[in-house]
Amino acid sequence: MNKKLYIIITGIVMIILFASAKSKAETQDIVELREQREILKDKISENTLQVEELRGQISDLMIQLQDLSDKIYKYEVDVAVLKKEMAELDIKIEAVEKQFNEIEKVYNERKELLANRIVAQYEAGDVVYLDFLLNSKSLVELISNYYLISDIVEHDNELIRTCETQREEIKKIKEELDNYKEELKEKRHEQEKSAVVLSNIRVLKRSQMNELSEQELNLQNQIDQYQEETQKIEVELLMILTQNLGSEYVGGIFCWPVPGYTTITYKYGMRIHPLNGIYKMHTGIDIAAPLGSYAVAANDGTVVKSEYNASYGNMVVIDHGGGLSTLYAHGEERLVEIGETVTRGQPVLKVGSTGISTGPHTHFEVRVNGGWTDPLEYLLNRDNIKSNEEE
Repeated sequence: MNKKLYIIITGIVMIILFASAKSKAETQDIVELREQREILKDKISENTLQVEELRGQISDLMIQLQDLSDKIYKYEVDVAVLKKEMAELDIKIEAVEKQFNEIEKVYNERKELLANRIVAQYEAGDVVYLDFLLNSKSLVELISNYYLISDIVEHDNELIRTCETQREEIKKIKEELDNYKEELKEKRHEQEKSAVVLSNIRVLKRSQMNELSEQELNLQNQIDQYQEETQKIEVELLMILTQNLGSEYVGGIFCWPVPGYTTITYKYGMRIHPLNGIYKMHTGIDIAAPLGSYAVAANDGTVVKSEYNASYGNMVVIDHGGGLSTLYAHGEERLVEIGETVTRGQPVLKVGSTGISTGPHTHFEVRVNGGWTDPLEYLLNRDNIKSNEEE
């Protein structure tokens, strides 16, 4: 064999082996990156579930705290009412005590006066009263003096009996007021004690809520970290996959992106925007379809975008090689991820109305080297496509 030819063949074999080894290494890297991404996704899902559980617990605690605060407020109002009632009761008791003391004073005075009269009568004997009666100048005066002496004694006795009755009544009233005051004191004490217990429980509940909130924050930070790591992995995947994308188109004719639904509500081209009324370029076609139906990959390719966009809503972009890519927008749910290899007809999006949208549909674009072009030029069954603009 010619030495020169041998060197060329050896070089070709080495290049093939190097390319094969590189391809295997890249394939292994892709597998490892996808495994790492799945692990991170599982962690994100697990942490998200924990966050939702914690939020539920925090919500329950907030309801309990509100209930405790309402009960504590009610107890505080009741205690304030009792304090006011006890203050008014103290005034009544003071007035009754004053009245009792006045009656007691009169009672003691009358009792002392009667006692003095009885002592004087005892010391003087019946002679004094007899002399008083005998000194009467006439029978009428005698009878009058007799009844006068009887009336004085009876009046003194009546006053004492009245004072005793009033004294007993006031004493009874004062006892009732004192007993009622003791009842109020006990009730107030119980309510104050209950309010303190509830306040302590509220402090514990708040401590629990703060602890749960801190756990939620830590979990959310972990989720953010996992998402950041996931994004880095997706960038690495995209870099590896785009390196492997050929400079040529994958081949084949595009299939219809929304199977079973062919009504086009808006074509590609200039139009007056249905929401803002501005005359501008419509960069794709809008295909009407019910919520939950599927938008599928128009051809084989690699997912280079799978995200939420303020205008497009949930959107997916697929690279088909040769500078050709397709975009699917306004989805209810994205079904594929960045770096994923998809095949022609594979569902990539559930039809929805997210982003700037007037109703359920799929916005479909075809881009060549980043520039827009009419999607209908790349689709099958163009003769069977119905357009609302033409009807």
